Amino acid sequence: GYAEAGLQRFLRELKLGSYGLGSILKAGCTTPPVTLPQGRIGDGTYTAELTVFDASTTPQVPPPWTGAATTAGPCGTARFTPPNPAPKSPWTYAVTSTGRAGNAKRVIRAVVTISASGLPVGVFVNKVNANGNPSFGNISLFANSDVYGREKMTFTGNDLQYTIGDVYGETTPNASLPIPAAVHTIGAIYMKANGKNTRLHPPIVNCSASQSLWDGSLFGGTITSQPPAPCPQGLYPPRSKFTSEDLRNVSGGRSNLPHLTEAEYRALKATAQSTGLYCSIGATGTPACTIYVPGTQTRTTYTLGTINSNPLPGSYVAYFEYAPGADPFSPQRTISWNAVVGPCSDDPALNKSAVIVVRNGSIQFRSNNYMYGNVVVPEGAVDVAGGYTINGSVLANDLRLRGSGSFRLDACGQRNSPTGSMNVSGGRWSEIDR
Repeated sequence: GYAEAGLQRFLRELKLGSYGLGSILKAGCTTPPVTLPQGRIGDGTYTAELTVFDASTTPQVPPPWTGAATTAGPCGTARFTPPNPAPKSPWTYAVTSTGRAGNAKRVIRAVVTISASGLPVGVFVNKVNANGNPSFGNISLFANSDVYGREKMTFTGNDLQYTIGDVYGETTPNASLPIPAAVHTIGAIYMKANGKNTRLHPPIVNCSASQSLWDGSLFGGTITSQPPAPCPQGLYPPRSKFTSEDLRNVSGGRSNLPHLTEAEYRALKATAQSTGLYCSIGATGTPACTIYVPGTQTRTTYTLGTINSNPLPGSYVAYFEYAPGADPFSPQRTISWNAVVGPCSDDPALNKSAVIVVRNGSIQFRSNNYMYGNVVVPEGAVDVAGGYTINGSVLANDLRLRGSGSFRLDACGQRNSPTGSMNVSGGRWSEIDR
């Protein structure tokens, strides 16, 4: 019974998002097993740990962890081939729980399937308007409609999540190579030269006005020869055309971005209500907000205002739910968030990240601070001004870029995808010490 209690507790922590994907991906191989602190029930105790698992290898789980990396058993599989991204497809893991009472001991093991959630990685919006000098580093912008102010946006580096094949098809030349960060829209891309909107690259690319060779739009075309200067010489995409089908492929088959599924919203909301920050904001009256008290199983009242300091340690979900029916872009329905959420770390005890969800409202970032995590604003706007940096994914109806705000994805942020963005299934167990 103690062993089973340890297993259920561990599965609960996984589903609540207490452990990031970064700590789980190579557990027991190049990083230590993910362990649950010892729990006590009456006269008994339990401990539990998670390691990678592969039924086709011998052994099926890594040898006992000694502090050094191993390639035995499942640790030699393709999941550890560089660059080791967070898993796009499910992987199996073993949760081993040991129950003790006096001199008696019982050990059980459950095999679970874990994957990154369907939340796409990148900046996905319905529309975007850029002013100031916003920047994007190692992350791409995907849009459902026209993009204005392209010459004001700066893109650097390769997208850490997507390859050329992810965007243009698996049979594309150089499909396995990372794709340079750029704009991809099923509308048009415009620049604001001399106060006027000029549509870029019909029928194929030109590389003036800060436009990337790797930009794609509905009005692009096939590229059959090396683009002329000032385009970079060497590798170039098969086409500058980007279609609705391309967007569905990149976003994991979704056709309704920037929305998630209602089941995903319910899961994020439940996590915020149990171990995060949750606010229900009616049309009138004071917002009803509660926040988890770390180290306990209790919650307390939270006063909603401009959020200048990180509400919770570690990784968590902050879910703000305005009553439907009014303008989601109004100042009265806008969350002000200026807090630092970080740093990122492969050590789950040190890692700090957040998933911020705003339903039927908007959010604005005004300071020169930064956050690791994901921002989901399906009905309203993400408004980034000042020098605020979001390191992670953004899903928004409207993206407003002012000042020197920036969007980034670094290797640590990719490995340690925050709470609420992980799918866990399975949990049937068997005895392994009988």
